[in-house]
Amino acid sequence: EFMGNGSDWGRKGRALGYQVSSLPKAGRAISFQPGVAGADNQYGHVAFVEAVTSDGIIISESNVINDQTISYRVLPNVIAYSSGVTYIGAWSTHSTGRSVDV
Repeated sequence: EFMGNGSDWGRKGRALGYQVSSLPKAGRAISFQPGVAGADNQYGHVAFVEAVTSDGIIISESNVINDQTISYRVLPNVIAYSSGVTYIGAWSTHSTGRSVDV
């Protein structure tokens, strides 16, 4: 399913049944609203949370240097826990039949 622009991932993910949260967790996607932390002013941006530390989160992303290079940076907590970002986690069904965050 097409997720839309980077800033759309939270809304679209929720509509598709993914867990959407304001709390970072390694392995989740992070959706940036337009203009937040260098995100495109019209489309926003998407990256992946590699680690959560006491100083912020480490993310991996593409399309910063170019579309073939994965780069890494630390987002400080003031951004990582702001309303300008949303975290999207995967769902899986276990033998209980319940969906759980993975």
